[in-house]
Amino acid sequence: MIEGNWKRLEKNEEAVRNGLDCCTYCNFYPCECLIEFIQFKKNHSRDPDFDSPDRNQNTLLSRRGEANKTSKTIRAKVVEIDGHIIKESIPTEAVDNRHSAGFLSYDWVGLQNGCIMWKHYVTQLECGGKSVAEGIGDHYKVQLDFDYRIEKNVPNRWEPKQPVFLSAQTGQGKNYFIENFLIPYLEDLNYKNKTKFRILILSNRLALKRQISRHIRGQDSANAEDDGEKIYSYNDAADVMTYQGLLNKRKYLEIVQKKKRSGYIFVICDEAHFFTSDAMFNPYTQEILSSIVVMFKKAIRIYMTATPYECLKAICECEKYQPVFYHFQRDYSYLNVKTYSEIRELYDDIIKGVNRAEKWLIFIDDKAKCQRVKDELEEKGEKIGISLQNDDSKAGKVYAVSADSKNDEIYKLIVQEEKLVKGIQVLITTSVLDNGVNLTGIDHIVVSDMSKEKCLQMVGRARKNGSNDSKTLYLKRFDEKYVTDRICDLKEQRKAYHDFDLAYGDLNDPFCSKTYDKYRFLSKYYNGSETDWKNAKHWFGRPQEEPERLFLNAIARNLLEKYLSMYEYICQEMLEEQKEIKASGLEIKKLPGQKYLEHQFSWFGKEYCIDGDITLCEQKEAEKDFLEFLKIYADNKKQVDEKDQFKKEFTRLHDAAFPREDKNRERTYGINLMNKILQKRNLNYKIRRKLKAWEVVDFIWNSEEIESE
Repeated sequence: MIEGNWKRLEKNEEAVRNGLDCCTYCNFYPCECLIEFIQFKKNHSRDPDFDSPDRNQNTLLSRRGEANKTSKTIRAKVVEIDGHIIKESIPTEAVDNRHSAGFLSYDWVGLQNGCIMWKHYVTQLECGGKSVAEGIGDHYKVQLDFDYRIEKNVPNRWEPKQPVFLSAQTGQGKNYFIENFLIPYLEDLNYKNKTKFRILILSNRLALKRQISRHIRGQDSANAEDDGEKIYSYNDAADVMTYQGLLNKRKYLEIVQKKKRSGYIFVICDEAHFFTSDAMFNPYTQEILSSIVVMFKKAIRIYMTATPYECLKAICECEKYQPVFYHFQRDYSYLNVKTYSEIRELYDDIIKGVNRAEKWLIFIDDKAKCQRVKDELEEKGEKIGISLQNDDSKAGKVYAVSADSKNDEIYKLIVQEEKLVKGIQVLITTSVLDNGVNLTGIDHIVVSDMSKEKCLQMVGRARKNGSNDSKTLYLKRFDEKYVTDRICDLKEQRKAYHDFDLAYGDLNDPFCSKTYDKYRFLSKYYNGSETDWKNAKHWFGRPQEEPERLFLNAIARNLLEKYLSMYEYICQEMLEEQKEIKASGLEIKKLPGQKYLEHQFSWFGKEYCIDGDITLCEQKEAEKDFLEFLKIYADNKKQVDEKDQFKKEFTRLHDAAFPREDKNRERTYGINLMNKILQKRNLNYKIRRKLKAWEVVDFIWNSEEIESE
């Protein structure tokens, strides 16, 4: 049994200064959660009473649940660049009082019962910057009793009733510990005791399973039969299989575990965030987790991930005992973080980077868009005279993951070699690669997700090479439309759960017709539109032993309320940002989503800097081009003879710098609208009519009426 070291802790001064009393004696230090809470507080400043370090904790607790109360923010940092006033952080009129036991976070629902790092949930061991093997020490060396069972209550040793959680950044040696310490130890244990105990390693992606299997087998398994259920074996010590395959092998595994001197003594849940990260589209993650805990109750269950915060709660609820939590300090100092709003903003940098032999890992949210981005990059390259094709290879320099990639030889080779193979410099992929598969030699990482867990996993796929390695990370700024779409999707899923409850829940209401509700449910989700059928496949599962019975994923249902609360809050925040931008009268285009973007920076221990904002820098250049276009005509008193060509160029340059002013995307602006735009932007130019042409003149706008076209 592993004991924590709470009694030896000193007060966390950072928590004291920020009034987060529940963090005061937490030895999760330096605390990444605390950094996020402080950033949230910084972005959402409140009244002086709230910001006071010595405020009464009871005041905070009394505010719990007051999610709709609002107050005006007071933070507004302003900078001036080339004569333009730009706000690095935008205050909002209304801010949700997100309090839960003294914590501040977008995740108000998830923190209602306090931080998951608190001692009531986990037994923490702070491992600092050590490798995983150093942090664990000899804890994994179990003692067997006369009946070949793991002895209980042995000091500083793992045992089945205390699950193990390894929280370590990619590259800190989780897999190295398994391959070079745990497997050799088990082989030696079996030799000494004449036993046949084994290790079972579970992974959540076929690509990851191939990579793990290759490591422990010492050979390529990419061409082996791989149907998602096969168990790959390594001598007499370890097996590798997917989580999905576990349910299909349940009876076999139960028989294996009944054997006295064999079976699995260590069960490793690699990339354990699978239980939550896949829950919204995989209805079986809760069943898989429950099956692991029940089937392997006599084995030591080891959960490994670089992103523990979300999945830890689900695991703690499923496990009977508190896990021992090994926390290895994260270090993202090697990242240079920039921001963008649309992937097209990065095309020039990507193409120039390819020309400099740099390598890019780009994550996109769907396979169809992966291919579209690839095509657009190649087209853009041709226009500027840089070919993205390879003369000596069938594949181009840009490779996009498709629906058939798992059987593609190039994709298999990338996973096998753990790098972009010869000739390929840009890999565009979905989350099929964002869990556990590590690639070396990557210079730039582009992520496009609002989820902290997913972003950290994506970043972790580009392995750091040595202490002097550096990489550029591009974080996406999201807009209100993206968040609104997510809210609509979540509400649709919530409605499906409600319909499921009506059809199969225990309502005990004699006036309710269960038969009618079941018929209506099945008609909609299994006999209705294609969209409903596809959604139902992701939301409702069927047990193998009772295929007629439906069930839903309890983990997904809990996450749904958390996500819905978070996205609704962010949407409200963005709408308030839009109001502030509109009221500010700034000449330069300003984008909402700034507060959440700065929160994203806190995940990596970074601060937002406008110099690294691709959108605003590109916008500034576009504004210069637009003003230069007008200035040439005005200074040279150049007549506008080709009106149609002038309108096209005015429209193109304006829309590159500012939001479009006509809903019809194909229509060019006429003289009336062009002058309205110049007045609205407070630009000192006007377009006048001449007998046969137009002219652009210097002009100071006032309340003068714009001439009709």
